[in-house]
Amino acid sequence: MKYRFIDMHRSQFRMERMCRALGVSRSGYYGWKRPGTGVRKRQNDLLSYHIAVAYKQSRKTYGSPGSP
Repeated sequence: MKYRFIDMHRSQFRMERMCRALGVSRSGYYGWKRPGTGVRKRQNDLLSYHIAVAYKQSRKTYGSPGSP
C-alpha cells in the first residue's frame, strides 16, 4: 500500500521524503517495483501489511478475547 502510494505520487514529491514519511526504504520501493515481482507477491505483501496493522490496533493481541 505504501509503495503504491509512492508510485502514484513520484512526480509530485521527492522519493526520499515520501520514504521517510511512510517509514520505508528506497531499496524496498525499488524491489517492489522491479520487474519479476509478481502480482501474487504484491498481494501477499499487502495482506501482510494489513495483518500487521490489525495486530497493532488490537494492542498486539492474538486470537479470540476469551481464549487464554
